[in-house]
Amino acid sequence: MQKVLAILLSGLLSIGSLGSFGFIYSNDLFFINHGASYSSDDLYRTAVNLTARYPEILTLEIIGRSIDMNPIYVLILTADIKETMEREDLNVYRKHYFVEAGTHAREIANPSIVIKQIEDFCKDYYDDDHIEEFSLSEILEDAVIHFVPLVNPDGYDLVTIGKSSVRTFMGMDALEGVDDTDYLKFKANLAGVDINRNYPLEYFDAKTGQWIRDFEKNTDSLYSPVPRGEFYPGPVSGSEPETRAIMRYVLRYDFRNYLSYHSRGNVIIASTDWFGQDYAARESELAMIASNVTGYDILESYDENGSGYFSDFAAAQTLKPTVTVETTTAELPTAQLYFAEAYKQTYLLPLYFVQEGERQGYFRYRLYVNGHYERDFDNPDYAYYHAGRMGGIITIGEGTPAFEQ
Repeated sequence: MQKVLAILLSGLLSIGSLGSFGFIYSNDLFFINHGASYSSDDLYRTAVNLTARYPEILTLEIIGRSIDMNPIYVLILTADIKETMEREDLNVYRKHYFVEAGTHAREIANPSIVIKQIEDFCKDYYDDDHIEEFSLSEILEDAVIHFVPLVNPDGYDLVTIGKSSVRTFMGMDALEGVDDTDYLKFKANLAGVDINRNYPLEYFDAKTGQWIRDFEKNTDSLYSPVPRGEFYPGPVSGSEPETRAIMRYVLRYDFRNYLSYHSRGNVIIASTDWFGQDYAARESELAMIASNVTGYDILESYDENGSGYFSDFAAAQTLKPTVTVETTTAELPTAQLYFAEAYKQTYLLPLYFVQEGERQGYFRYRLYVNGHYERDFDNPDYAYYHAGRMGGIITIGEGTPAFEQ
């Protein structure tokens, strides 16, 4: 009965004038055409309000705090969410997918894109005509989509508001240690660390048969040895609270693939080649899907002399493909003029990624720790390495893994 009332209420609320491409209703909680005016607090309040409007399918969890103590949060979308998220066998009950944005401070369009797509996905769950290409009521019976709209809230506010956005002594002290004061150009967090260079990297070198553990080896022009608005990787990998929050969360679930929003260039990046041919093939397939959906070109040549990217970490730990989508071709920070177009080009990507994850299914080598399923691999080198590191065992199987071994 509660769900029927929610559907009726959603239908009544959805009566309103259509926007420029057919899905901006008068009752919207978030307006993409005003995205550039939102602070990180505004985005967070919108996220909270979305969970209040759609409590059967959407929940919010704070997974960390930034240097300035702003929340780093995830919005989780699936059917019957309260019962689903309480299941002990959640990692195999439904497949999981990860979407993140807002790592780089000046790339301000992407947090708005993610918040808005969540709202439109929720609407389609109750009104299947809202998104013609997909039925969210069917998708969310089998998938759990995890969205982190704003990895770097401090940097986002520094770009959009300025130094006055810093509210804590800890935040101000961190910023005072950065000589660069051109805050409109910041990619970094308040400590002058580029979060997307702050992740650890480890991979198996098939030529030598050795495991390589690496961290920021890029010493060309795209590198800073000291805290700056861009290109400083930090003193050690995982030094930043924003990085650690994402690392912890990635390891909590058996994500089937990862979608990372960045700017700029209207290109797709999926050229990680450290993780074997099978991984590269899956990543290439996902990149082609993203290219077909968005019309963006795939960047065939990408300088990976550096390390410490989110894609490095996700691939090394889970061996699941990560695709980076670079929205807009405009100068940064992104002007409001470009938000709606970027949204229209990219908002369906998470649903296509779910579709591909369902097609791929599970892989043969299954990692169990303390008798519980953690994740699967298609590469035995990675499977047995992580089993040894985590004190687990590997079983070989087909189909959906059992939760307990």
